[in-house]
Amino acid sequence: MSLIDESVEEVVRMRIAALDRHAATFQYWRQDELLVVDSFFEIDDLLRELDVVCPRAVRKTVPNYKSARSVSYFTLRQRAPAMLALYRSRALIDFLSEMTGEELLTCPDDDPHACAVYEYDRAGDRVGWHYDISWYEGARFTVLLGLFDDSSARLRCRLYTRDPYRPTREVAIRTAPGSFVFFNGFKVQHCVSPTRAGERRAVLTLQYVTDRRMRAWRRGISLAKDALTYFGLEALSAQRVTSNDSQ
Repeated sequence: MSLIDESVEEVVRMRIAALDRHAATFQYWRQDELLVVDSFFEIDDLLRELDVVCPRAVRKTVPNYKSARSVSYFTLRQRAPAMLALYRSRALIDFLSEMTGEELLTCPDDDPHACAVYEYDRAGDRVGWHYDISWYEGARFTVLLGLFDDSSARLRCRLYTRDPYRPTREVAIRTAPGSFVFFNGFKVQHCVSPTRAGERRAVLTLQYVTDRRMRAWRRGISLAKDALTYFGLEALSAQRVTSNDSQ
């Protein structure tokens, strides 16, 4: 374990120890598998890495649905050791697993979404309403950590949309620097409202799954979607990850 890994792990342990874990778990389940924690993580190291990786971001636009810049897991593996250490934090994974009642796992190394940065820095950058689809055999869960936000954009979440016995409720969340959002994207319908001219919002996203297996036809669909809407063809090459690791 590197000094960066040890430092990040210690910070995560301290932040989790300071939480009321029973209250956090209660909030997570009461809010339809959504937890929001303000000022969860000190982000100075992550901001320095954000400046390093954002020049390599890929801009993708899907008309009437999405516009943003994305930095894939492959780039973060090479250039953002603190972000990677946070993603792999044993303390964080254990905490999330305890809360969900599931054994959560990091994604396979060929998944560009495993740990990624999303940046919204043009007028109209946004993501439309959607549920997260897991192409894996198991469920997929998402952590969003706020890195930078001088915007009016909000993460908007609709709760209880799949519960016939409860009225739908909508919440708007500002992903301020250091804030922590954890949710089951298959249950929580969500979107990112548009940024305005001169605004910027950047988040680190961490993806965890309950089963790393993925059928071949699902992998093909997932790769095509990622190429067209997030990271481009070059970033999706698993061979690129292997070759870069050997350099």
